[in-house]
Amino acid sequence: MPSDKLQLHKDGAVARIVLNNPARHNAITMEMWDAAEAVLDDLERDGAIRVVVISGAGGKAFSAGADISEFERRHADANAVRTNSDTTERVCDKLAALGKPTIAQIEGYCMGGAMVFALCCDLRICSEDSRFGIPPARLGNGYGHTSVERVMNAVGLSNAKEILFTGRQFTAQEAFAMGVVNRVVPRDQLATYVDNYTETIAQNAPLTVKAIKLMTVELVKEPKDRDIALCENFSPTVTPARTTRKAAAPSWRNANRSSRDAESRPSPPGGCAALHHRNFGPFRRWRRYPRRQLS
Repeated sequence: MPSDKLQLHKDGAVARIVLNNPARHNAITMEMWDAAEAVLDDLERDGAIRVVVISGAGGKAFSAGADISEFERRHADANAVRTNSDTTERVCDKLAALGKPTIAQIEGYCMGGAMVFALCCDLRICSEDSRFGIPPARLGNGYGHTSVERVMNAVGLSNAKEILFTGRQFTAQEAFAMGVVNRVVPRDQLATYVDNYTETIAQNAPLTVKAIKLMTVELVKEPKDRDIALCENFSPTVTPARTTRKAAAPSWRNANRSSRDAESRPSPPGGCAALHHRNFGPFRRWRRYPRRQLS
């Protein structure tokens, strides 16, 4: 569960995870990784939480990355390296797959493993003076293929190569251009901006937001690993053709108001069948008119 260096605060529909190690620019210790895993498990179970925000304490850094004071212990032998890698990958997987939207509120430095951690969030909003980078190439350290894949998935192959080959720090504006962050705002407006974002998401239809999150998690997987049946269970209902407004099938909006009722409703056809179901195929209106004869 939460520790002194990784705190959890719940306020209504919003949960806030705070990396609280400001003396070391919120460098992430193994204790914090373990606490993060427990916190994410708790948030997954908590149906009252609709949005999760992750931030760093102190105002100088989201996080400087892994705590270098633990490097010797983390890399003492092959087993230690494997344990460290397995833990961080498992936490990142849980964050990426969390069944509710996540926002990284980034202020200051966001480096190394912390940048990969932030990329596992659905949205990233940073202050205009933030700095980003993944420096193993400059330090001579190895880097796991899953972390490389996360960077590639977030910013594309070319940008990922630039970030990893150079190992340099990027400005907030450069990060925005590469897709590392969604928004860049003045430092004194960051907290208010993120609060407004979380409020907007929290007030939206919860089942729709949940369905979109679930589908995005599945659709970034390899095609053979996707659970398409699970995605189709969350597909919106389609109103049949030639149905009056009063007799229309229950809408997706109504399903959000009563998830219990939604579970008992039959699912309509999806994909191309849904288009035909709505009288869009096979271009019936166009067939009413003969082709114009060219003179």
